[in-house]
Amino acid sequence: MRIKQSALAVIILVLIFGTIAITTATGLWTTQGLGGGMDMGGGANRIPATYTDGDYAGMYNPADIRGVYTFGQISDFFDIPLSDLGKAFAIQDESLIAGFQCSQLESLYSKAASQGKGVNVVSIRLFVAWYKGLPIDDTGGYLPDTAADVLIAQGNLTEEQKDSLAGRLVPAVPVGAAP
Repeated sequence: MRIKQSALAVIILVLIFGTIAITTATGLWTTQGLGGGMDMGGGANRIPATYTDGDYAGMYNPADIRGVYTFGQISDFFDIPLSDLGKAFAIQDESLIAGFQCSQLESLYSKAASQGKGVNVVSIRLFVAWYKGLPIDDTGGYLPDTAADVLIAQGNLTEEQKDSLAGRLVPAVPVGAAP
């Protein structure tokens, strides 16, 4: 039996898109809005993964923060005031804080990064975990010196974290003009 090429093309398309339609309808196919999953929406609908066990089960895990997140999203997910995020990362213009994207830190701190002390999304993860007193695998990360006062004032740092903090600070790079 021979199948015409045009019929074969239609069969293949029906199989591919039919499979997607069926798995989407049954909830087996998702492309956004799940922690650890693909984000096709530029981070707008992405929800961080949660801790799955222990004392923090059900709470958002800062290790799942991505560069596409804005400070506004981090504030909402982790219940951190925008003013504290702004102070910690030296964003002086309050109107810029909520829309500030984590990935912007890499270019702001490129000079520190060239010295092996970059401030980037790892820094945000570390800051959020320490601010909230949440566990995180300590894989390094540097913070603007302005973050130290915010973290100390919050009072969730362990003695080990306080000792580590001094060696992780780089001069802050201010963003926006002070009002």
